[in-house]
Amino acid sequence: MKKRILSMICAVSMLCSLNVFSTVADPVYAQETVSTGTTYYISSIDGNNQNSGTSENSAWETLDMLGKVVLKSGDKVLLESGSVFNGFIHMKNVSGTASAPIMIDQYGTGAKPVINAKGQGIWYQDYVQAMDNSGHRSKGYVSSAILLYDCDFVEIRNLEITNEITDPAQEWNRFDDKTDERMDRTGVAGIAKNGGTMDHIYLENLYIHDVDGNLEDKHMNNGGVQFNALKPDDESATGIARFNDFKMKGCYVKDVSRAGVCLGYTYNHAKFNGSVLADEVVGKYGHTNILFEDNYIQNPGNDALVVMYSLRPMVQRNVSDAAGSDLDDNYAGYWQSFSATIWPWKCKDAIFQYNEAFDTVGTGNGDGQAWDVDWSDGTIFQYNYSHNNGGGAFLICLNEAYRGTFRYNISQNDLKALITFQGNPNAKIYNNVFYVDGDRATRINHPDAGKSSGSGELYNNIFYNTSTANPNDAWAGSGGTKVYSNNLYFGYTSTPSGDAAAVKADPKFVDPGKAPVDTTGLVDSASAFSGYKIQNDSPAINKGKYIANSGSKDFFGNAVGLVPDIGVHETTVADPAVAGVFSDVYTIGTNEITGVRKSVTADAFKAGFKHSAGVSLNVLSNGTEIAGTDLVTHGMVLRVNESGTVKEYTIRFDAGATTYTYTMGSNSVSGVVKNTTVDNFLSAFEHADGVTLSVYNGTEQVTGSVSVTSGMVLKVSGNGSVADYTISVIPVRVEYPVTGMTATAGSIQPDAEAAKALDQNAGSLWHTNWNGCTMDQRWITIDMGSAKKVSMLKYVPRTTQLNGVITGYEIYVSTDGTNFTKVTTANSTWALDNTEKYTYFDETVSRYVKLKATSTSGDYASAAEIRLGYTEDPVVLGVSSDVYTITTSEIMSKNSVSDVVKNTTVENFLANFTCEDGVALSVYNGTEQVTGSAAVTTGMVLKVSENGSVVNYTINVTPARVEYPVAGMTATVGSAQTGSATEGNGNLTLDDNLGTMWHTAWAGCQRQDCWITIDMGKEQTVSMLKYVPRTSSKNGLITKYEIYVSTDGTNFTKVSTKNNIWADDNQVKYAEFDAVNARYVKLFGAETATLEAGKIFASAAEIRLGYTE
Repeated sequence: MKKRILSMICAVSMLCSLNVFSTVADPVYAQETVSTGTTYYISSIDGNNQNSGTSENSAWETLDMLGKVVLKSGDKVLLESGSVFNGFIHMKNVSGTASAPIMIDQYGTGAKPVINAKGQGIWYQDYVQAMDNSGHRSKGYVSSAILLYDCDFVEIRNLEITNEITDPAQEWNRFDDKTDERMDRTGVAGIAKNGGTMDHIYLENLYIHDVDGNLEDKHMNNGGVQFNALKPDDESATGIARFNDFKMKGCYVKDVSRAGVCLGYTYNHAKFNGSVLADEVVGKYGHTNILFEDNYIQNPGNDALVVMYSLRPMVQRNVSDAAGSDLDDNYAGYWQSFSATIWPWKCKDAIFQYNEAFDTVGTGNGDGQAWDVDWSDGTIFQYNYSHNNGGGAFLICLNEAYRGTFRYNISQNDLKALITFQGNPNAKIYNNVFYVDGDRATRINHPDAGKSSGSGELYNNIFYNTSTANPNDAWAGSGGTKVYSNNLYFGYTSTPSGDAAAVKADPKFVDPGKAPVDTTGLVDSASAFSGYKIQNDSPAINKGKYIANSGSKDFFGNAVGLVPDIGVHETTVADPAVAGVFSDVYTIGTNEITGVRKSVTADAFKAGFKHSAGVSLNVLSNGTEIAGTDLVTHGMVLRVNESGTVKEYTIRFDAGATTYTYTMGSNSVSGVVKNTTVDNFLSAFEHADGVTLSVYNGTEQVTGSVSVTSGMVLKVSGNGSVADYTISVIPVRVEYPVTGMTATAGSIQPDAEAAKALDQNAGSLWHTNWNGCTMDQRWITIDMGSAKKVSMLKYVPRTTQLNGVITGYEIYVSTDGTNFTKVTTANSTWALDNTEKYTYFDETVSRYVKLKATSTSGDYASAAEIRLGYTEDPVVLGVSSDVYTITTSEIMSKNSVSDVVKNTTVENFLANFTCEDGVALSVYNGTEQVTGSAAVTTGMVLKVSENGSVVNYTINVTPARVEYPVAGMTATVGSAQTGSATEGNGNLTLDDNLGTMWHTAWAGCQRQDCWITIDMGKEQTVSMLKYVPRTSSKNGLITKYEIYVSTDGTNFTKVSTKNNIWADDNQVKYAEFDAVNARYVKLFGAETATLEAGKIFASAAEIRLGYTE
């Protein structure tokens, strides 16, 4: 995380100010901070602000004293047990380190110290850009008891926090409209904005209650705990704002509004459009290493716990009690009265396990379910327990709830409906127990319109209903495709017609319906649910269906066999012998094994299969068995021998290629930037062993530095097959300004007129009449005001939902607005998602352009924005350089020439380019041309002119790095391997020998010991550290780092580096920072590579210090 300043503002009630981030003048340092940090003590009981604040016996009295110190790594702020503080703690640009985080905690014995904000601690939140739904508030004042703004490595524990309304006149009438004046409030708030990644925030054992926020403001910092990412002022300088290594553990959140806990909405929400979320995208723009565990959330006004825009978050052992407590009858009286309990939004591979949710409010709540897969990819809910939730057990919400899984969960007497299939793609729902008794009218499918229209595979579940009010509704619901197989049904008058393996009998539970209905705030142990185990004579035993990648264990931790029992309990009754083999790793076809991408050993390959005893596996190469570490290759055979019956499968390595850089269709590759070389193009693909990639221009293969152009073909060859993909290079799109343009449409909804497609607001939209319209009415025409050349239309769908998204289209043009001519477009269909889309056609001169829908989502058409323009080549042909790196972007302002050495004259600079006839080159500094012996500097522009066209390239000069000689320098380290002449000693980084290295202990070390300090022997100006990794292996490579400097070798100060990440490779790397006078420079490896699980290493072949000029 990049830090520019360190500041902290804290106040009591008299000091409340809207400008809480103004710099505190003339800081008073209680004592000089050393490497171990300073501890500050505050007590409302016996503190005095005249004290030093650095011991229990000299504690300060009020929180505002913290505004007079600069917190540094290793510092602690301790509040005395039993103290009550009317104020707040706000921290901005404050950073600890991985080895020495800043801590806020209690001291002494007794009750937790209390921070009562009471509406103080007011700050201004602004996302700057449009939200994903225009109804959400994006800016306004917020009151927070604790605020961490662009902070990292901060841990907060053992506090009681409130932020309640004390003036009854401010109490909010929840049926006001969404512009209601009640301020958003939080107990603990966090913001990532101008510091890049906000690392290592830990909240533990906090009691947060009576936070009276605004029930409607979903994405403001509003509720018990909420962390969000705002748009940086300059993302290119500070990095993408996001969170990493966030943990909330053992906290009690009670009587808060809006949500109990939420992390974390992001200004980058548009990067997450579409059902399929790539790891690379979510890991880059979203939040990572997120953990919520052992928290108790009671009576939140709306949702209990929501995690958003995150990669593989873990949510486990949390309890939700009465979520949605502020919702009631009159649900239509205010905006978005929806509350599920624990759920993800736009997450990839989230896991929710061992949680409990009960008594979620159903009346006045559009949802009310315990669990919800909501617009996320790969969500798993497993080993959870729900009961008496007003909306039911489980919701799969709408079209982007992709690859959702619900397995080994218990639902006891949930209300409304067991499962809500709300227009979702296929979900996997298996080995659950749905239990209903008493007089509950719980339905199988949700009764409301559209809420049983999704699809799912329902296997190995127990549906148990002895209620006298069982409605026995239809299993299929109102739409979608629901496949039932190997389920047990008890108490229902019918079973799904497609479940040929249905068991219709009493499952013989041990003692059902007796799972806990009260809570201590902790998740009960598995033994509390023993009533849902099945007896050894149960008809559910060995009647289930094998499901690949099913998690391998049941609700109680028992291993699941090849023939699973139905329900959540796998008994000890032995599986019957089962024919064949099964795999969670490979795909088993009729006669072949596929899904093998890389060569594996025979032993590792066979370990990827499951089978009954008595079945043996052999891998054959031309009839001869291979074994052990012999490699399996394409075309070999897996022989399955079952008591003399032999079945053979041909092993097929994947013959395809994948890429996260370009878009691959069935026979095309698009998204390629012009002037991409063949070498760089091919390096963006991954493929299996034995697969080769090549590029052809007609019948001639092209290689190396030749540029890829549209129409060339990528050939993917492997395993005897060849697949061709036509390459499409991105054109430069030039959009006309919308000033002076108008729009008309065949149908409109009031307040959603055609002009909304030109208002530069993605949150508003043109929409046809909500009552529906005919296809002939689903058109919109743009009048550009005058005739212009046009060959491109850009279509921006609505940012939420899919109603009216155009999937098939035609384009018509006209000069008079009356006589229209259809043009031929490169395509006539668009994907059904929320991403922006383009269509291209031969250039024409027209004033009017009509977009006519031929197919849409639903009986409507809609558009958030529409733009018109034309395309042109992104660069002038005929210029190249063997000395500099020329980067061409679809956006001309991002074109660049880099690797230019400082003090290069314009004359020498231009001499390093090769141009075709007719191409002219010149260098400009702003509007003034520079020539001859003038030095080229960063920010100047190279103008490339040809035939009247001009393309600009911004020049980037490489800074000159000056290294100090190593003579007289020494090194000390936190850990070193001993007994080796070539690995260990820190001084080996100063020996000019790449064959030796500093290496921490081979047995592993602690993270805080991954440091090396260079003593230059005297104070010198330093602004650069050169890190040369080891030349072989990757063990100990430093991939994330911190730099500290010192004049005495004892007191170190962290410096702000231009980056804090190095690539995981063996190339030379640099860390650069503002020049400072120092004698000692410490490199700390905050993250390092390891090839041995569970061990931490750090290493360096050589290290140099110096400066740049």
